[in-house]
Amino acid sequence: MEWNLNTDQCNGCCACADACPVGAITMEVDISGSRRPQLNSSLCISCSKCKKICPQFSSPKSVGFDKQSYIGLCENSTLYQRSSSGGIFAALAVSFLKRGGVVYGAAITRFNKRVECRHLRITDCKDLHLIQGSKYVQSKMDGVYKMIKEDIKAGKDVLFSGTSCQVAAIKNVFGEHEQLFTVDLVCHGVPKDSVYNNYISYLEKKYKSSIQDVSFRVKGYRNFWSTSTYVLKLLFNGKQSNKIVFIPKDKSAYYKLFLQRACYRESCYSCQYASLNKPADMTFGDFRPTSIEYHEYNLQKAYTYSSIIVHTSRGKILLDSAKKCVQLVPIPIEVMVKHHSNLQRPSTITDEGKQLKELYNQKGIEGLQKVINKKYLLDQLKLSLKNKLKKVKSSIG
Repeated sequence: MEWNLNTDQCNGCCACADACPVGAITMEVDISGSRRPQLNSSLCISCSKCKKICPQFSSPKSVGFDKQSYIGLCENSTLYQRSSSGGIFAALAVSFLKRGGVVYGAAITRFNKRVECRHLRITDCKDLHLIQGSKYVQSKMDGVYKMIKEDIKAGKDVLFSGTSCQVAAIKNVFGEHEQLFTVDLVCHGVPKDSVYNNYISYLEKKYKSSIQDVSFRVKGYRNFWSTSTYVLKLLFNGKQSNKIVFIPKDKSAYYKLFLQRACYRESCYSCQYASLNKPADMTFGDFRPTSIEYHEYNLQKAYTYSSIIVHTSRGKILLDSAKKCVQLVPIPIEVMVKHHSNLQRPSTITDEGKQLKELYNQKGIEGLQKVINKKYLLDQLKLSLKNKLKKVKSSIG
């Protein structure tokens, strides 16, 4: 076999490593900072299964289904609160699990003494919380393909949730199997493994404790400076008791790099799935209504909502299965596309992101964090002064 995959194209889905019949491919973080396939040529038998299965050598296929789009909200308060947006995936998953199906999704877990993101297999509703919520880091897929194969072989229905490239890899392996249902995301891109690992190591060093759990979005978070849900919630394992730390997005070096599109895998900047033509049965995202849309669609500002795009008849079956516990507002597909730039084109690094990336390359994550801390403090002082001036003017006038 001639391994011709351009490393900049690799999306880290692990399909090639899983497909190799002799174990000649392993996944390792390389010099670029991303986890990619490494080939042991002495073991390779030139079967080319790795290339045949790679989603970067295939394109999304048209399925002859008129796409449908909705604004969605889960009516179950517990499922909604644990979700990053409207909780629609959770509602689908509960319905799927109650029918005896198996659900796969990304979870933050401790593995080899490190907190990382991995795909988990869920068979009970009580474990669903593990795969709820946004994960702004790439999930490892090691072993997932084999588990799904065993589930399908056992006659179980499987619901797989992941990024578009992960879904494309699953489809390459299993095809349009009648027992397989898939959900992907409106994805901005996934950060390099090294950036995430460096940030976690920095935090554990700073707080002198190991991190047990990471949440990337927190509903209902409030402080004097922000009401944004983009907040890191970290659970540390203390000597006497666990400690929870909240880090707003503007105070986190990792979040700043992520939101400015400065730390993604190379493949994300040329992603072929950053369009309306997705490989999954359904696509989910955040829906942020305009002031006009709140009125037009009778939406309440107290809630966060999900974007829903149904691509296939199987996706329609999924959505119909949860209709009793969700609110759905149909909207034109062109309106949905306007709400998501990543349904139109891949992400590009911002001007601020270029500066942050240069600082990260020069100073590392700790040095970048010091720069961000100074800016955050300055911004707080400016905002505090502005608020005081408003109060003074109000009292005078």
